[in-house]
Amino acid sequence: MKRTIIIQAIAVLVLLVTLVIGQVAGKTRRDQGPETVSDIIGKDIDYVTLELSGVESEDISLTAIDGRWMVEGPGGVTRVARQERIEDLVETVFDNPIIRKASSNAQNPEEYGLGSDPLNILRIFDQQRSLITAVHFGNVASDTAEQFIGFENSSTVYTVPTSTGFYLEQSETYWTELRVWPEERRNASANSTGFSIEYSDGISQSWSKSDGEWSSPGSDDEGDEKTANPDSLVSTFLRMEAEGIAGTGADLPEDARLDFTARLQMADGTSYSVRMYRSGKEPETGYYLLPEGEGSILSPEGLPRLYTIPQWRYEALLGS
Repeated sequence: MKRTIIIQAIAVLVLLVTLVIGQVAGKTRRDQGPETVSDIIGKDIDYVTLELSGVESEDISLTAIDGRWMVEGPGGVTRVARQERIEDLVETVFDNPIIRKASSNAQNPEEYGLGSDPLNILRIFDQQRSLITAVHFGNVASDTAEQFIGFENSSTVYTVPTSTGFYLEQSETYWTELRVWPEERRNASANSTGFSIEYSDGISQSWSKSDGEWSSPGSDDEGDEKTANPDSLVSTFLRMEAEGIAGTGADLPEDARLDFTARLQMADGTSYSVRMYRSGKEPETGYYLLPEGEGSILSPEGLPRLYTIPQWRYEALLGS
């Protein structure tokens, strides 16, 4: 009998201890507050537009349209955005861990760089273009390398890692899709069967591939210095990336002159080509690339984009 009572008493004691530990742990978790920025913003918010602004950076608007991110910069021109970079931004901002609560009621937000002109602001909008919230990014604590952040209409200040700062300081160019061909084509060199370059001076070169080996029937001038390695040319062609967008074909400068056309033939019968132009005189020469036909990344209006490219990329496509 006594033994039974003792066992029951021990069981009750264990249950009480478990309850106490659970309450203490729960209180500790509550005292710790939110674990990530998304715990504050809301994990399931239906946002479609992110606006980035800052004291020393451009105002950038990123908007999801039909499942694809678009970027609008200071000039008000909407362009296709580099999708994975915005996905990285969203992941970095929303999943950014809260390190600590710096203040529950900051009376002097300027102390944290969160006054009327914070270092950077990320505004989040819904489909009706109504503001959901704004995240204010302030100073970086010199002793801990943590960045102070606050939220719209809130006096609470938190600290987060400084990783978000990289994205908030980028220009419109960083967010714009400047690759000529989509990712699935950029890695398709193994499926190429032919490549040619036709110069405006009448000289042309061509290569064909069979069983993984390139061969050339020759060129109009066997001694011409424009010969190059076809594997290198195909790789350069498919992975071409511009430095800017000048509009569409209708926006070519009046003095632009066609230098050459490069064309790539694929095993499935499709082909991709680009026309390369130059305008102006050295040292102010401008270099332009205009894709022909299908396959390239188009403008929001569905037109081939006119790219500006640096001289070294222009020369790389010639194998020089």
